[in-house]
Amino acid sequence: MRLPVLILLLAGMNAAIAGTPAHPLAGLQPDARPAGAPVIHQHMSSEAAKARLQRGIVAPAPASLDVMRDQEAWYTPFDRPGMLSYYDLRGWHAAAPKKTTAKKSAKTRGSAEKPGEHLRATYSALHFKPAIETATDAQCLACHAEVLEDKPLARSPAGVATQDSLAWYQQVSTYQGEQDSFHRRHLVTPLAKQLMDMKCTTCHQGHDPRDEAPGTSANSVAQGSGDFTLRKTVNTEAICLKCHGQPSDYTIMGLPGPWREVRVDMQNDCLACHAVFRTNRHQVNYLKPAAIEAAAEAGRENMSGGDVCFGCHGGRAWYRIANPFARNAWPGMPEEVPDWAKDRPTSSEARFLIKNPAAK
Repeated sequence: MRLPVLILLLAGMNAAIAGTPAHPLAGLQPDARPAGAPVIHQHMSSEAAKARLQRGIVAPAPASLDVMRDQEAWYTPFDRPGMLSYYDLRGWHAAAPKKTTAKKSAKTRGSAEKPGEHLRATYSALHFKPAIETATDAQCLACHAEVLEDKPLARSPAGVATQDSLAWYQQVSTYQGEQDSFHRRHLVTPLAKQLMDMKCTTCHQGHDPRDEAPGTSANSVAQGSGDFTLRKTVNTEAICLKCHGQPSDYTIMGLPGPWREVRVDMQNDCLACHAVFRTNRHQVNYLKPAAIEAAAEAGRENMSGGDVCFGCHGGRAWYRIANPFARNAWPGMPEEVPDWAKDRPTSSEARFLIKNPAAK
């Protein structure tokens, strides 16, 4: 009984095939165009086709997408839906976000995340040059607000209360208040607001989310660029060392011993000597030069002025080396360069220079 049914099905299929126009099969001989294959003599692009190519792209489109102008009738996956969920950067599979019964975190911002929203934000132009060079803190904190919200534990896992212990950065008198988080200490604590003018982009100059090892592809960050090192989104050796290196060799400054040992004898007063030497200092956009000088001057009355300087010149060191500070020229600077300074830069990095010194 089954054989007649199969014969009838095959006959029906043959009849259906016979009633359809024949089309050439491609792929059986990849090196030759199939005989009778259709040929496009002139391509007429439509607005609908252009709209599909540009779906989900925020204007203005990046220069890398200029190739779309020459796409014409060539096949491209760029105008077709791809993967789902977080990988749907351009919203081809737009759908309502999944409902959840889990309690929302108090830190949740805005509405429920849309498919592809996180990955799209990861590859935002703000994470790459040149856009990151002009990015504002408000733009960064729109997604990274947690860096200013997180606080240290009130009590360590071992049971020690933070109020009963001193962190390494609290050992200089200029730091006031309780222990605080890394980003808050650099952006919003009283000392940070008084003496510093740091921005998110002072340290963060972008990175490639696909590969955090520089120089591994034609369009990745070049080796030696200083933008980031292996698996680090900040080049700590070029940024953090500036304020967290060991004290400079005391023999360079003519001191009788390390500053920690002789500062009482020196009245804890750096300005006793530096009112004349290296007076062109702190002229960088992540510091407030006038405020630093005023704080150091005010501290001379109670022998705390040196702590203002020492806080960033060895007092909060977590490197084993000292930072080779740029030897910017100052009025009355000797023409002869000492041996220890011959390899020193003579100017701070260009991106840190203050564009309008009067405003500081």
